[in-house]
Amino acid sequence: MCYKQSIRTRIDSIRENRPGFTLSGLANKIEIEPSYLSRFFTTKTIHFSDDLLYRMLKELNLSEPEIDFLLLLKDLDRAQHPDRKRFLQIKLRAHRLCIWRTRLNDLKKQLSEMNVLVEQLVK
Repeated sequence: MCYKQSIRTRIDSIRENRPGFTLSGLANKIEIEPSYLSRFFTTKTIHFSDDLLYRMLKELNLSEPEIDFLLLLKDLDRAQHPDRKRFLQIKLRAHRLCIWRTRLNDLKKQLSEMNVLVEQLVK
């Protein structure tokens, strides 16, 4: 999946949870024209600088590992040399594992907290 589609999927998820969220509002927060943000998503040859992309991802409240993952995914999408593509694919696999490990640890913590609450209710 390309990095732009991954970001768009995240934005769609945010829209479901925050109905007032708009691309125009996001563009204003990262100090670009709404039309430029629209072209970023619709034009294959338009890419944000890493700094601008980072600002947008922070504004979307992505975690540091998620941001790092998407920046790597952007590099992979744009890479031309086969050796560099392989290098980035290996890095992305490692990042995916890190993200999944973090999510699993978060779930374990939540389950542990729920168990404590259940035990308190049963007493």
